[in-house]
Amino acid sequence: MRTTLQDPAEFQAEQVSSGGYLFQREGTEHAPVADDRFGHYLVGGNLYIRQKASYKPPKSGATNVEAALLAYYKKIRAKLPAQVAAQNYFEYQKPGGGRTYFQYDARADKLVDIGNSFAYTKEEKDVNKAKVKQGYQADKEAVALVNAFKTKLNTLKDAQELEDLVVSTGVQLWDKFAQRIKGNAGRAGGALPLDGNLYWARLHMMRLLRAELPKNRNLLNHVKSQLPQYMQLLDQASRGMRDAQIGFPADRKVKRILIAGFDPFDKLRINDKARNISAQVALHFDGQTLGARKKQARIEAVIFPVSYEAFDRKQVEKFLAPYLDKVDAIVTFSQGEAKVIDIERFYANYRGGAGDNNAQSARGKIAPGKPAFYETTLPTKKMIPRLGWKNLGRTFGIGKRQFVYFDQSYLSTQGKENEPFAKRFPGHNFNRPYFPISKIKGSAIRGSGSNFFSNELPYRVANLIHTKNKQKDLTYGHIHLPHKEHLAKRTVKEVDVLLKRLIKTL
Repeated sequence: MRTTLQDPAEFQAEQVSSGGYLFQREGTEHAPVADDRFGHYLVGGNLYIRQKASYKPPKSGATNVEAALLAYYKKIRAKLPAQVAAQNYFEYQKPGGGRTYFQYDARADKLVDIGNSFAYTKEEKDVNKAKVKQGYQADKEAVALVNAFKTKLNTLKDAQELEDLVVSTGVQLWDKFAQRIKGNAGRAGGALPLDGNLYWARLHMMRLLRAELPKNRNLLNHVKSQLPQYMQLLDQASRGMRDAQIGFPADRKVKRILIAGFDPFDKLRINDKARNISAQVALHFDGQTLGARKKQARIEAVIFPVSYEAFDRKQVEKFLAPYLDKVDAIVTFSQGEAKVIDIERFYANYRGGAGDNNAQSARGKIAPGKPAFYETTLPTKKMIPRLGWKNLGRTFGIGKRQFVYFDQSYLSTQGKENEPFAKRFPGHNFNRPYFPISKIKGSAIRGSGSNFFSNELPYRVANLIHTKNKQKDLTYGHIHLPHKEHLAKRTVKEVDVLLKRLIKTL
C-alpha cells in the first residue's frame, strides 16, 4: 500500500481502503473509523471526505446528508492531526465526481457550504512540479514576497484589509520584476533576468488565498462568496493592469503607447528557467519614455494570461476599452520562433484548439459574426528596412542584429499565402502590404501568427478598436519575438528601435 499521495485523483485511482474508511497522510496511517456512509483521507495536510457510492441518503433531504456529514466530521475530528483539525474545513467529494468545500462553525455546531472556490486550478497545482520548484526556490526575493503574503493573510481583521493586501502585494510583485529586468537589460554581458517567477509567485499567492482564508474566522462568511473578486484584484495588480499603475502623462504632446506580453507557456513554463520574452519586454519598457525631444512617447505595459477562460470573460476588452480614447498605439507581443522578429499582418477570427496553461482547449470563431481577418495598422514601411542582396548574412542570423520580417501569411477555407520567402532563403523582404486584404476569401483558419493566443489577442484588440470605430485614431499591431534566451538582450534593443521608429510616425 502506498502511504504518500500527491493528488485526490491519484488517491481515487489507487482505491486505498482500510477498515471501511479511507485515510492517509504522508508516511502515516491512522486507526480506521468504521462508517458505511463516508470515508476520508489527507493529502498535503488537507482533509478530504468522500461520500461512499453505497450510501443512499433519503430522497427527502440534503439536510439529512449534511447532518450525517457533520456527525462523521465531529467523530473523526479528534483523531486528526492538530494542524488539520484547527483548519475547520474540508473538501467534500460526492459520488460521480462533484465536490464542494465545507467549513465547520463550532459556535453554531454546523457545517457551512463555502463552495468550490477553494479548489486549486491545474496551473496552481503545477507549482509543485520538480523543475518549477527548482527555479522558484532559487529566487529568494520571490519566495520572500510569497512568505510575507502568507504571514499577513493570517492576521487580517476585515475585508478592507484583505483588499488592501492583495492589491499592494500584486503591485509589489509587478514592480519587483520590472525593476529587476530594467536594471539589467542595459548592462554588457549576462543574461536578461527571467520573468517566470512573477508568474509562479502569483500562482503561489492564489493557492494561499484558497488555503489560508478559510482558516480566518474574521473573513470566512465574507470570503465564501467574494474569493474570486479578491483573486482577480491580485491578478490585475500583478499584471500591471490596475488603473493606478498606468501612468500616462497629462501632456498630450507626449504620445502614449500601451504594450502587452504573455505569461510563460509550453516548454518554457514547466521549466527551472521559466520565461516568456514578450513578458520580459513588457516589464523592461513599462513606464519608460522613448524618442527624441520633439517626438516622445510614454510606454505602459501589461501581461495577459494564456487562458481561454480569461479571454472568454472578455479580460482583454474590459481592460483596454477605457484606454481607447487615451492612447495613440497598442502593440502586443508574444513568444515566436528561435531567432527572428515578425510583425504580423493578419489576425484570424479562429481558435485552433491548442491547450492553454490550464490544459483547456477551444476551437472555433473568436467573435461570431465579425470579420474573418483584421490587419495591422503599424507603419511597417517605416519600422522595417528592406532587405537587399547585400544583407544575406542577416537572413541567416549571421549579422550582429536580428532581422525583422513582415509576415503576410494567412490560411482560409479558400486560399492561403505563405510566410516571407526571405525568412527561409536569401531574398527580398517586403516591408509593405503586397496584396489587399480584400483578396482573402472564405472563413479564417490561421492568421500570420497562426491561431493560438498570439493571434487571438491582436484579433480581440483590432475587433474592439473597429467596434468602437477608433481605427482612424489608433495604431495597432502584433509582433512575435525570438524565444532563444541568449538573444533576449538583443531582442530588447531591437524592440527599442522598432518602438522609436513607430513613435516618429504618431
